[in-house]
Amino acid sequence: MFRNYLITALRNFTRHKLYSFINVAGLTVGLTCAIFIILLVRDELSYDTWLPATENLYRIELAFHVPDQPPMRTNNAAFPMPDAMQAQIPEVKTAIHLEPRQMTVATGDRQFLDHVDVVSTNFSRRSSFRWWRGIPPPCSPSRNRR
Repeated sequence: MFRNYLITALRNFTRHKLYSFINVAGLTVGLTCAIFIILLVRDELSYDTWLPATENLYRIELAFHVPDQPPMRTNNAAFPMPDAMQAQIPEVKTAIHLEPRQMTVATGDRQFLDHVDVVSTNFSRRSSFRWWRGIPPPCSPSRNRR
């Protein structure tokens, strides 16, 4: 029975080439769009869920208003802002500043540009990450064992 359906489909593909191409191309585009939409929704719903206590995690966004232009939005705040928020807003328990930078990284005799995130000093106290490789953070007890 499946063989009959397959033979009939192949005959229709060979007889009506343009119509078959349009159907297959439309199915391909539709499935591709559906997969991309599902991946986008999945990414947006899983943002920062790998961090512990994400229900108490907030990000500061700034908007610069220039006359005769739409507001320019950014998530880069000034370095003193987290400390000022922690001092003036009692609900803020810990504030961490993260600044993306482009730096020259050297390993052995090779140097290359890389995007690095510079964080404030209290990052290692707030985060509960396990440090597996590299240099332990400055407040880590393993650094003071020597």
